[in-house]
Amino acid sequence: MEYNIDEIEKYLKEILGYFKIYSFTVNLDSFNKDVLYVNLEGENLNFLVKSSGEVINSLQYILTLNINNIFGCFLRIVLDYNNFRHEREKYLEFISNKFSSEVIKKGRAITLEPMNPFERRIVHSYISNISGVYSKSIGNELNRCVVIYPGEQSS
Repeated sequence: MEYNIDEIEKYLKEILGYFKIYSFTVNLDSFNKDVLYVNLEGENLNFLVKSSGEVINSLQYILTLNINNIFGCFLRIVLDYNNFRHEREKYLEFISNKFSSEVIKKGRAITLEPMNPFERRIVHSYISNISGVYSKSIGNELNRCVVIYPGEQSS
């Protein structure tokens, strides 16, 4: 299925207009299976990635809901600005390694900060490749966290 970038740009201009942001461009970075990668470029957009990207994550969520309603199908949209997603993934890899080492050294579980589902998936993926630790998610909704445990996960 082909997606109209104009619809995505129109919706983003409407939403960002509420923040008095009118000068930016929307680039379709790639489309892979049912995931559309969209990148924003422009001035005065730094507020999107403050507080671990809560605003860009929320914008991504409402953009996905709206665009899926327009196109009448399920499409996951990954919204990025200024390479935030890549930098955040590097940070998540760093903390996964750091805290896994600490769990192995001390033999005690560590609970990480609350994260969105996408970020938790990344952390679980990294931890699954580290011998001597395993991870699980605990908590509800916005307070859902990854816990890193010592040992190997039982089936």
